Amino acid sequence: MGSMSAAHFENAPSPSTLAYNETLPYRLDQESVDTVLSLVSAFRFVEKKPLIEIRKASGDVIQVAVTFASPVEREQFLLFSSKQSIDWSKRGLSLQLGGRCTVEIGQAGISKATVMKFLRKKANLAHLLEHSGYVPGTINVRRSSPWIVVADADGTLIPSHGQGVPREGRHLLNSAAREPLLAYLEKGGFLLINTGNDAERIRNKILRGIPKERRSVLRNIALAGSGGRVLYLFNEKGELKEFKEYRQSASRYMHLDYKDVAMLYIGDDPTQEGNDWNGFVEAGFDFSFCVVNESIPSSKVPQKLASHLLPGNDASTKRIFEELNRLASTPSFSLSPAQARALLDKARAIQAPQDSEKLAVVFILH
Repeated sequence: MGSMSAAHFENAPSPSTLAYNETLPYRLDQESVDTVLSLVSAFRFVEKKPLIEIRKASGDVIQVAVTFASPVEREQFLLFSSKQSIDWSKRGLSLQLGGRCTVEIGQAGISKATVMKFLRKKANLAHLLEHSGYVPGTINVRRSSPWIVVADADGTLIPSHGQGVPREGRHLLNSAAREPLLAYLEKGGFLLINTGNDAERIRNKILRGIPKERRSVLRNIALAGSGGRVLYLFNEKGELKEFKEYRQSASRYMHLDYKDVAMLYIGDDPTQEGNDWNGFVEAGFDFSFCVVNESIPSSKVPQKLASHLLPGNDASTKRIFEELNRLASTPSFSLSPAQARALLDKARAIQAPQDSEKLAVVFILH
C-alpha cells in the first residue's frame, strides 16, 4: 500500500499546466482538473498505480478518466471520494463509471444520450451527413423517415476484457461483427459509434478492421467520444476531425425531445449506473439491444431491459447486423417498434453454432 502523488500517474500532466480553448463548451476548467488530480493523489491504492487520462478535443480538456487495477479498487476509490468535502454538483461535475475499472469525471448533465438527442433533429443529422460525405445505397438515411444505428464500442463492436481477449487483440479485426457491420455500411447504413472511451483510441481499434480498399465506409460513420462530450467524423485519411457544431449547439437540445430520427441502440452494459443506460433510454427500450456479457448475473439487469438481452457481446452484434442487412434491403424499410422486435427475435433465432459452442479462438495480436 502506498500514497499517490500526481507524479505517480501514468500519462498525467502536472496541475495548472493545461491550456484551454475558450470558445467551445463541455470543457473542464483548470480548477476542476486540479481538484480531480488532488483527490486521486490523496487516495491510497493497494494493487497498482491507477492510470489517469486527460482527454481533450480541439485543445480543450473535456474529461478526466482514472482507471484502477480492479473493480474492487474502483469501489474503494468511490467510497473514499464520497467522504471528501467536494460538492461535485455545485462545481457542475459528475463522476460516471466506465468499463470495468474506470471512473470518468466531466461536466454534469452530459452522457451518451446528449449526442443522440442532437442527432434526433433531422436538420442536424442532414448537416452531419453533408460533412461526412455520406454515401447512400439500398439504405438511404436521407429518406423521409430516417434511421441510424448507434452502438457502443468495447464489448459491442469490439471484443473486450470481459471476454478474456488480450489487450492487443481488442480491435475490429478480431470482432465477430466485422463483416456484417462493413456490409451494413456499404449498403448505405449510417453508424454512430457512441463510446465512453477516448475517441482516438477507438479510431485505432476500428481502423484495424477496415482494409484500405474498403475505407470508403468511413464516410458513413461518426464517432462520439468521452461519453457524449465530443463528436468526430473521419477524413479520407482515416483521421478524426471534430464536428464542432455539436459542442457549439448541443446544449440547447439536452432537454428537448425530438423524434425526427429513429435510432437503434446496441450496448453491452445493462446496469443503470453504467454509461450505456442513458443510450438505451434515449433510443427507447423498444429500440434497444443489450449484447450483455454472459458472465453478468440476471439480477443486475433492470426489468425494462430484461426482454432485450442478446448475450454474447460482438457475436450477438454480428447477428443483429446480419438480420438488419436482410430486412433493410427492402427500399420501403423503416425502423418501427414492430421491425425492431422482429429484428430482435430473428437475431435470437439465428444464433450460429460457432457463437454458442466453446471453440478455440486465435486472436490476431500484431
